[in-house]
Amino acid sequence: MNPGTKVTYIGNPYKGPEKGIVKSLSQDRKRAFVVFNCGNQWDRYQDYTAASCSLDDLVEGWEEHKNNQNEAI
Repeated sequence: MNPGTKVTYIGNPYKGPEKGIVKSLSQDRKRAFVVFNCGNQWDRYQDYTAASCSLDDLVEGWEEHKNNQNEAI
């Protein structure tokens, strides 16, 4: 995983998966700083504030996920 990688955050079971882009990695490479909401201006993700996320809570790519009723979210 590197800066610019598209990821899906799966660490919040109450909110569901969220699309994001990795802005940077921590020095120990155990956490990623991810931009989630940039008004669909993904090409400008570096201009937005990022949130620190455990790599365990991130899946590479913007995969379609299903909820319990098998609906795309």
